[in-house]
Amino acid sequence: MEFESAGKLIRLYGTEKGSPLIIMNTAGTESSAVFECVKKLTASPFTLASVSGIKWNDEMTPWPSPPVSSWDTPYSGLADKYLSQLEETIIPEIISRLGAEPEYIAAAGYSLGGLFALYALFRADIFSRAASISGSLWYPGFADFAAANELKCRPSLIYVSLGDREAKKGSPVMRSVQEKTESIVSAFRQKELNVIFEMNPGSHFSQPEMRTAKAIKALLSV
Repeated sequence: MEFESAGKLIRLYGTEKGSPLIIMNTAGTESSAVFECVKKLTASPFTLASVSGIKWNDEMTPWPSPPVSSWDTPYSGLADKYLSQLEETIIPEIISRLGAEPEYIAAAGYSLGGLFALYALFRADIFSRAASISGSLWYPGFADFAAANELKCRPSLIYVSLGDREAKKGSPVMRSVQEKTESIVSAFRQKELNVIFEMNPGSHFSQPEMRTAKAIKALLSV
C-alpha cells in the first residue's frame, strides 16, 4: 500500500491488523529490502511503514547546526516540526488505513534517521520502542542532551547499533560517533532503561538493510 500524507510518501508492508507498527524514516528506497530481510529473521507479525520524501538534514535534526565537513550542508533542526506531523497527521492516517490500532508503535532509522528515533523519545510518548541503526549520534550537543533530559515515556527497549569502522572515517566531528554513541548508551543505562548496544562489522554504509532488519527483529522480540 502506498499513499501520501503531510507531503511525505508512505509505503506500508505486512499490513496485518493489530500487529506492531514500525515507523521507519528513510532517505532512500530500501524499505522493501528491509521488510524482506526482517521476514527472514523472524516470524513475528508486524507492519513496516516507511516514510520518505523527508528533508533529511532538516527534519531529522533536533536543532540547527552548521556543516560538520567541507562536503556537508547546514542542518536546520526541524525535528520537532516533523514529529508533530507524524503524531497529528501521518501516524493517524496510517492507523486509519490499517483499520485497527497497532499493538504498539516503534521508531527506527538509519544515520540521521537513527538520531531522530532517539530524539523523538524525549519529545513524544507515542513510541514505546526505538532503534537507532548506525545513528548520527555524533550530532553536536546530542550526547549532552541525552544525559541531561528525561524521556517522555519509558520505552520497553532501545536498540542502538554502530559499525566498528564508522569512527575511522569522515570529519573530526563524525569520527566521534563511537565515543558519543557509547556515552548515550551509558546515559540510558544510568536511567535504568532496557538498552541493547550492538557493534556490526564495517563502515557506515556496510549492509544497511540487514543492520536495520536486525534492529527491527530486536524490537519485535521484547
